[in-house]
Amino acid sequence: MVLEMIPFIYHRFNETVGTPFNPVRFLAVIAVAFLLILSTNKRKYGDS
Repeated sequence: MVLEMIPFIYHRFNETVGTPFNPVRFLAVIAVAFLLILSTNKRKYGDS
């Protein structure tokens, strides 16, 4: 699921900004997506 979301998030973000490939920004987007997924999974499984 995460691997499927990464290219989608990147393309969506890249279309919005309209800039050439920027690895720092790309990694920042991945980090934000990862933290969001992690927090939702924590809530789902009830891990405190």
